[in-house]
Amino acid sequence: MGKKNQQAIFEASFETPSAFAENKVRFSPFTAIIGENLSGKSKLLEEISNALASPDDFPYIRLHKNKLAELGGLVCEREILSETEKKVASLVVEVAQKKRKPRKTQVEQVADEIGLSYSEKERFFERLLEAIEFFGRHIPLTSHKGDFTQSISVQLITKYSLFLKGGIPVFLIEEPEMHLHPQSQMHIRKVLLRFSSVAQILMTTHSPYMLVGLPWHWILKVNPFGIKPRICQISLDFISKKTEFPKRLSAELAASLFARVVFLVEGETERIAIPIFASKMLKDQRSDFTDLVELSVQVLPIHGNNFRPYLHLFSEKGFAIPWVALTDSDSAENLYRTLRSMVSNLTEKTPGRRRMRSILQKYNCFIMQENFEKDFLYRNPTLVELVARKYFPEDWKLIKAQSKSLKERKALLLRVMKRNKPRFAQALATEARIDEIPPAIRKAINSIHQLSLKKTLDNETI
Repeated sequence: MGKKNQQAIFEASFETPSAFAENKVRFSPFTAIIGENLSGKSKLLEEISNALASPDDFPYIRLHKNKLAELGGLVCEREILSETEKKVASLVVEVAQKKRKPRKTQVEQVADEIGLSYSEKERFFERLLEAIEFFGRHIPLTSHKGDFTQSISVQLITKYSLFLKGGIPVFLIEEPEMHLHPQSQMHIRKVLLRFSSVAQILMTTHSPYMLVGLPWHWILKVNPFGIKPRICQISLDFISKKTEFPKRLSAELAASLFARVVFLVEGETERIAIPIFASKMLKDQRSDFTDLVELSVQVLPIHGNNFRPYLHLFSEKGFAIPWVALTDSDSAENLYRTLRSMVSNLTEKTPGRRRMRSILQKYNCFIMQENFEKDFLYRNPTLVELVARKYFPEDWKLIKAQSKSLKERKALLLRVMKRNKPRFAQALATEARIDEIPPAIRKAINSIHQLSLKKTLDNETI
């Protein structure tokens, strides 16, 4: 279905304070560019477009590319199509509405109208069929203005069909998911991934659905915060060294890249309980508070106690997203070793338990006395008994019948808590008063709140 685009991969160096801090980034066959509003994503696309079209006029962007890589076009909602492109786009829309392949006579008529030569007509027809086949029967025509020729899919098919010179086209696409239902977003992501076998795709996006399944090094994050704005990218070496880390993005990980703050927890128990605790705590501080989502905080379970790859992922050398970690006491030492490998001025090798907790807290790592269930059971046995009696009456009858001492009762309660982990955690969080929430969790939520406020203030100054 056309030439493979392995040779179209190129790198760019930015050397101007007006654009981005000095950066060298590598563009993959399919590159997704993410970042908040006003972070500079569209500016990045525009400058790459200008540099590809006329590199001599933009010396501060040095492109390191194979000579086969050529600009295929900038595709976005605001794009104004040329008269030639409008004629081709009308043909594409007609074909999409009838859901059938274009007839050769139709294509020849349009080719004559736009003044193509005989050899160009054949190539035009071939590329038009190829592009339509990539999109399949369903070509999304959504446009909030009702102008189908402005839709991303129609523009892309049109520009690919009219790319008649040799080489591999590089398409710069601005938010292809705009105005599309999530199912359509996933469809167009698959189409663009297939399309990247014959063209190179660079797109901006605000949707996690457009990132699911992508390799980490295919994503660029424009980060306007800090001393200098910069483009964050995970290297291929980083991923290959983290053998225990998923090589492609899951839905949870994709959503975390759009968060202002990431709250790292061990598992589903904490993921369910933390937002409920936060709602109770922060409503006292902010009357209009409803949920952590409002603060753009993503609670991310790591499904274990190995925080190392996640801390590297969200660190300044990764995607530079502020994070807070909450873990059990048995993971504190591993977490401390990870921090030591990341922080140059952290020199103490084996501090005592209390000293270690104090150091970890300075770096937004909070340690519970035990694991989640034991922490509640030993601190607030009355609360745990209340939840068991109210939400798990059958289990509570058995506990009362079988336990002859307080120690046995706690052991049986702990067994019930572990057997019904997600439900029991939700019930605990619902019933707990603020002063019954374990101190480590309260401190972690306060830290998350402060970090989210700081980022919000930074955003308001951009």
